[in-house]
Amino acid sequence: MTDDTSETASIKPAEVSASFHTSTDTFRIAPSAYLKIGTEKSLPFILGCLAIPLTGCLIGTVFDIRWAFVGVILATLVYPAVIAYVYYTRLLTPEAHRAVSPKKIEFHAPDRIDIVYVTADEESEPISSETIRWQTLESAIVSGNHMLISIKNCRNPLVVPLASFHRADDVDNL
Repeated sequence: MTDDTSETASIKPAEVSASFHTSTDTFRIAPSAYLKIGTEKSLPFILGCLAIPLTGCLIGTVFDIRWAFVGVILATLVYPAVIAYVYYTRLLTPEAHRAVSPKKIEFHAPDRIDIVYVTADEESEPISSETIRWQTLESAIVSGNHMLISIKNCRNPLVVPLASFHRADDVDNL
């Protein structure tokens, strides 16, 4: 990555100069970890959009008490429905299903990333493998115990636990 010693380091994938190949062990992202990463990305915007009408109702209450009732209706009836809609459209998608499925990732820099899905049990079929072209990658960020790889036209990043790499140098080389 970079020589940055802070908690978060970032590099543009197009900046990879040499050919490099590595793979990860088979891993699975916990749904709670995926939920945390997904909400950290979108929650500030959503909360900002929801706070504007409530602020307007609070200001309107100074002039007419009925605005307080409108604010209560928004907070107890409308906003939970909006939050549920966002949850179902962002976190219960095929993309989210693939994110929490067991998988092994092979990095072929600067050409492609292959994602090989593994079946969780003998009864089910694994999801078919995917190939992501290196040109479609936007950034790779190391944050906490995960590497977050942003992909163009994809809502949520590809999450790879750092512990799944064979060597710690692999993360630095990517």
